[in-house]
Amino acid sequence: MILLAWHGQHWKNLFANAMNNSSIREVVGIPFILIVAIFVLVALAIGVTIVSQIIAEQIRPTADSADWVKAGTGAFLLISMLNIPFIGFVLFVVLLLFSLGVTTSLIASLLRRRKQRTG
Repeated sequence: MILLAWHGQHWKNLFANAMNNSSIREVVGIPFILIVAIFVLVALAIGVTIVSQIIAEQIRPTADSADWVKAGTGAFLLISMLNIPFIGFVLFVVLLLFSLGVTTSLIASLLRRRKQRTG
């Protein structure tokens, strides 16, 4: 009987300690970070596509090509530039910031358009 009482008190103490520690914040924070990471990856994909198109339009042989050829050519050149040691890191950070800015502008314009339709 004493063992059962101690065992119940033991679990009660563990639960109380868990509530006082940061484990609850971690449980809530991990899915939030995953959602933010997915948003950043989607934004990066959109940004890479846009920058690839811009780079490929500057190349004369691809000017009259299909859009997928332009995107592929630009992506090939962009990824090749990202593999240069220090310059690639700086270019990646600039590309990431550009991508987040483009995505934020896109979302803001969509929200403005929706607000104008309903208002």
